[in-house]
Order: sequence, then structure tokens, then C-alpha cells
Amino acid sequence: MRILKIIGISLAAIVLLIAIVGLFLPSTVSLERSIVVNASAEKTYEQVNVLKNWEQWSPFLKMDPKSKIAYNDILAGPGATYTWASEVTGEGTMTIKSASPYSSIKFQLEFKGEGLSQSDFRFEQAGANATKVSWSFISDIGNNPFARVFWTFSTTMMKDAFDGGLKDLKTQAEK
Repeated sequence: MRILKIIGISLAAIVLLIAIVGLFLPSTVSLERSIVVNASAEKTYEQVNVLKNWEQWSPFLKMDPKSKIAYNDILAGPGATYTWASEVTGEGTMTIKSASPYSSIKFQLEFKGEGLSQSDFRFEQAGANATKVSWSFISDIGNNPFARVFWTFSTTMMKDAFDGGLKDLKTQAEK
């Protein structure tokens, strides 16, 4: 009985410690990753702007090739929408909110049960036939200290996923 009491107190202390640490972590998560693609901004831009192209390079589809994907009637540009359902990556909707041809694309992400986030792509000339592609993500995770701790550790995984996705995007655009 004494051991159960010690275990219970220890678990409660750990949960309390995590909650306290979480209160001091940022309520916003943001990250940005970049790569130089040896292709024109036009060709690179189309890999991102046409949502069906994501099937060739999205790191999140790689995580779960069995993801169920659906598109709306708009194939590219503002209003184009992509929904996914996956046992690995959850469920959600990604919508292009704005697009400046060959320059930037802004997405709204809605993760089922988790709220809205924003993701952006920027395309900048990086040479005669090269484009620097920057992929960013920002999300307000609120005041939940456990969510703040979770996202602090998840950011490393997301950076790796973005880097892998950008490498695959590079491969597709350079074909």
C-alpha cells in the first residue's frame, strides 16, 4: 500500500511539474524551413499551388500512404481545398487562402478538434534558374500547458518533416 502511495504522489508531482513548465512555454508555435531548387519559380510554384501535386512530395502523405484524400472542384489557387483523414496524421482541411503567382501562397489549416493554423510558401529567385523555397507554419496553441509542452517537442519532428518535404519538392520540380 505504501508503494502505491509513493507511486501516486510521484505521478502527481510529475504532472504538476509538466503543467508548471508548460505555463512558461510560448503559446505560439512557429517554424520555417528553406531549400534552393534548381528550377524556375514558375515550375516550383506549380508544385505547391496545384494541390494534387502534393501527393508526390508531401511528407505527411509519406508518413501514412493510406491517408484518405479528397479535393474540392478548385484545382489550384485561392479556394482550392484538400482534406485528409489518417490514423497517423489525424484529420483536417488545407485551403489556399491567397496566392501571388510565382511569389507566395498562403494556406489555412484546420486540424480536426485542434483549431486553425497558417502555413505559407515563399518563392524567391536564387540564381539564373534557381528558386529559394521557404515553407513556414504558425499556430496559436493557447493556454493549455500540456499542449505547449507537446508542441515544444513536436517542433523538432515537424522541422524534419518540412526538410524532407522540401527535398522531395526539389526532386519533383527539378524533373
